[in-house]
Amino acid sequence: MSGASMSPAGYLPLVVGGLWLVLMLVAVLKHRAPPRRLRELTRARALDRQDRLRMAGRETLASAARVADSAAVVPGRVIRWAVGLAGDPQADRQLGFAVMVALAVAACSSMVLAVPAGAAVWLVPRLARTAVERRRRESVLAELPEFVDLLRLALGSGRSLRLALLRVAPLCGPAIGSYVRRIEGQLDRGLPLVEALDSLVPLGEPFQPLLDALRLSELRGAPIANLLDRIAADSRTARRRRAEELARRIPVKLLFPLVFCTLPAFGLLTVVPLVASTVGRMSL
Repeated sequence: MSGASMSPAGYLPLVVGGLWLVLMLVAVLKHRAPPRRLRELTRARALDRQDRLRMAGRETLASAARVADSAAVVPGRVIRWAVGLAGDPQADRQLGFAVMVALAVAACSSMVLAVPAGAAVWLVPRLARTAVERRRRESVLAELPEFVDLLRLALGSGRSLRLALLRVAPLCGPAIGSYVRRIEGQLDRGLPLVEALDSLVPLGEPFQPLLDALRLSELRGAPIANLLDRIAADSRTARRRRAEELARRIPVKLLFPLVFCTLPAFGLLTVVPLVASTVGRMSL
């Protein structure tokens, strides 16, 4: 009804929209581009028009990404602070994007679809990150025994720990080698080996015993040959247990195609023709 007054609950979308507009304006003013004359002075004059347009497009996308990132962090941080959680930029950003999507879906369609959409935006990155971390952990666990053996041989040939790592890096698998090769660049910049070893922290729990041994050897100069042998044996045991665990999961994974594909196909090829022929003879 056009003449009816709006209820207090009807003002809630307007209030939320106004607050959101204020946050977007603050973010835009915070991340606004530098003055045009300064940009022209810093850019190379030899760029042609197509390169300038391409650079302007990249700058626009980067500015939009920064604005969206800053706008998403604020509601996420407020909600997490309200429930008593500590500040975490990544978690705040993820929750903020979920709230933004939920509000957009609620404004465009209905509240029924807003909750699933926001939950999907919040859950999908977490599930994807968990899957990536699990694959990385399995790859590290599969490559670790051979990496320890190569490192043990390099140290046994008289090389120092630094030279041994640089020699082994091109020979090991991609999961570990991509992180070990970063040490060379950090050492070339003058970083101590103890601090350069921190680049191996993302390899996770399977690599942690070896990382502790490398730090101990670099800090104290302790021999780690026997320790490397034990780490290699433990990593092989862990890899074998992981392989046995995956093998035990195979029958469970085969239940779905067996029940919904193989058995119905067997019934259609054997039982159904027999029943059809029997019914046909009975009808005659």
